[in-house]
Amino acid sequence: MKKISILFFFNLCIVKTIFSQYNNCYLDHVRMSGNEIPPCSYEYTREFEDDFDADSLDLTKWKLQDFGQGETNGSDKEGYYSLDNISLLKESGISFCRVTAKKETVIRRAVSWKPDNEILEDGLPNRRTFYYTSSNIWSQDEYLYGKYEMRCRMPGGKGFWPAFWMFGGSPWNEIDVFDNYGGITKLETSIGYGEKPHHNGCPQEYSNFDFSTWHTFTCFFTPAKIGWFIDHTLVRVSNRYYFNTDPEPISCESAGANGNYYELQAYPRGKMHIVFGLQIGSGNGPCEAPDGQTQFPAAFDIDYIKFFRQEARSSFCDDVSISLFPNPTSGLFEIKFDNNDSSCKAIFVSDMIGKSVWQKINTTESSFTIDLSHYPSGVYIIKIMFKDCVVVKNLVYF
Repeated sequence: MKKISILFFFNLCIVKTIFSQYNNCYLDHVRMSGNEIPPCSYEYTREFEDDFDADSLDLTKWKLQDFGQGETNGSDKEGYYSLDNISLLKESGISFCRVTAKKETVIRRAVSWKPDNEILEDGLPNRRTFYYTSSNIWSQDEYLYGKYEMRCRMPGGKGFWPAFWMFGGSPWNEIDVFDNYGGITKLETSIGYGEKPHHNGCPQEYSNFDFSTWHTFTCFFTPAKIGWFIDHTLVRVSNRYYFNTDPEPISCESAGANGNYYELQAYPRGKMHIVFGLQIGSGNGPCEAPDGQTQFPAAFDIDYIKFFRQEARSSFCDDVSISLFPNPTSGLFEIKFDNNDSSCKAIFVSDMIGKSVWQKINTTESSFTIDLSHYPSGVYIIKIMFKDCVVVKNLVYF
């Protein structure tokens, strides 16, 4: 198994619930305990990968959307989904999966396992006419915390809706790595939450790209933070926990104490399928319907999809000796690592409500002098993070 190591800085622990609103995204009021600090850095082990270098789609890894193959009347999408619209190709040495959207008339069941004449919730018989075909593909298995990644190129044109997302059921458990509503220069990321028509996706839009060429899209999903990357550049972060509704996020260096905080209501809670597809907009939602200028067939090409499972590193160091002197202190104090430890580390000092007052990241120094004289007296929390473990100590400043 291939492993990669990345430092992410987080904090968590909840109890329960009223809510405030920030940027159209609801925040629940929660109770947190600073005594339950999660690991702040993680290893990532590759658990799932498809380079699409076979002759056909691997149905041990993937399946066609199975809760309904045809969009019903009133949906924000239209058309019929079929495995016939999936092909595995090779071009300039790159093997890839192509999802093709076609303008063609087919008569099919909207829900494959229901009788032809059963009336669906839109008031129409199950067997009906569709004027477009495409494909929406789901992973067989579900995944939780880790790194999700796709390299792809997208079609342009009104009505096309290529997407890469994770979904585990309503009302929580949806992360949209991207939705592209019919263009090659901009797209949107979001966290899906709630039932329609009151769906709250906390969306953000990104533009000035050319998505008709190959780009890499990555999403890191952890217990307390989600990060979106385009071509390995961070474009967005959504935190799970906040100090207040301003909001000021709670991160790893904020060791925290017992107190009232806020949790992003839309934050995913459980395992999710990996989903990709090229959908056709109906005009009833964020994506317009095709018009006379829309060119069919259109292709959404995927070079690869990967998932790296997140694994917490060791919680506490057993063999690291650290001294704080003087403790208690009247302002100045020294953090000293016995045996002149020169390993790479990150050091955070925070007050008892979890707000950071001093930090130094990726340092190999073995001692530090810190001045708290500009801060209120009280108990401060010193957190030192090494590659594989963390040390937490308390300091009294009077």
